Amino acid sequence: MRSVRIIIRIICLLSLTSNLAQDGAFHAGAASSSMAETNVNISDHWSVFNNPAGMATLHEPGMLLGYRSQYGMAAFQVLSMAFIYPALNFTSAVSFLRFGDDIYNQQKIGFHLAHKLQMVSLGIGVQYVQHHFNELGTLGGIAIDFGGIAEITEYLRLGAHIFNINQGALNVRQPIPVIMRVGISYLPSERFIITTELENDLDRSEVLKIGLSYQLVEWLDLRTGFANSPKSLCFGFGLRHDKLIADYAYITRAPAGIIHEFSFTIFPAK
Repeated sequence: MRSVRIIIRIICLLSLTSNLAQDGAFHAGAASSSMAETNVNISDHWSVFNNPAGMATLHEPGMLLGYRSQYGMAAFQVLSMAFIYPALNFTSAVSFLRFGDDIYNQQKIGFHLAHKLQMVSLGIGVQYVQHHFNELGTLGGIAIDFGGIAEITEYLRLGAHIFNINQGALNVRQPIPVIMRVGISYLPSERFIITTELENDLDRSEVLKIGLSYQLVEWLDLRTGFANSPKSLCFGFGLRHDKLIADYAYITRAPAGIIHEFSFTIFPAK
């Protein structure tokens, strides 16, 4: 009976995760989550999970820790961590992300590399994607992602990213999704960012996302965003203090419920 219950639960989880786009390609970082995950042309340490090209402009190493609580269910929680290190005109990173619980979970372990060529930043990641089914076994495959960010003008950026460009699969019957994103950001000032993004999964409808970020004071950022599929309203803020950045995101997603996300960027002492 226990095995039957586990199988039924896994089937339900697979159905829900398919509808919620939690299959292989995960976004992470409360800063971009509070902007409806419009992160394809954002350059910060959390770009390691979203578009590795965004790491190319970083100048100091950092350690990332993140936690995402979804719909009040442990089965949908997301844990993330990474370490980023810029050196010799390149930025490298290792990352780990885990979705789910002991009965069913998805994990990604990746290595990422980014470099800037004049006004264009390029980044690539190689990731091992694993799905674990308690008492049923484990499936895994390799997914490669590639992205770029172009500084069109001082105020305009264009970003693009594709996940699983190699069309990797867990097995012959279960491919890893291929997800493509393109976005434009407008920066009318150093404190204000308006960004929009279009995401396309070959197996799902297109998603339009819009995000705003405003630096109210030097240590406080306020953010909001909207996505159309699934319909999501997002809010959040970021706090900066010396060697620590703490971000929080609050997301209402219809019809699933509420998401809370916390993320921390820690800079080593010099």
